[in-house]
Amino acid sequence: MSSTEGSLDVSRFMAGPRPEGTSDYVMQQTMIRVKDPMKSLEFYCDVLGFKLVMFREFPQWGFNVYFVAPVESVDIPEGEDAQWNYCMKLPGCIE
Repeated sequence: MSSTEGSLDVSRFMAGPRPEGTSDYVMQQTMIRVKDPMKSLEFYCDVLGFKLVMFREFPQWGFNVYFVAPVESVDIPEGEDAQWNYCMKLPGCIE
């Protein structure tokens, strides 16, 4: 893959071995701050097909957290503790 004039040659990021020590690495979650949680949930869930895995409200600190992931609804456990444990072990979660 070659670059065209004015574009970046990013081909090296698509080839070759993973860096030493990263073969078992899985990105468990990443956090994105949003202004409108409902619009974000509509995008991730209604457009991308993710499911809300869990959410928590922290009024004492003035924020809430919502965790979404590409999972099936039947796989999301019931109960706060079970949802927390599931979420913290789920690869590719977005907070």
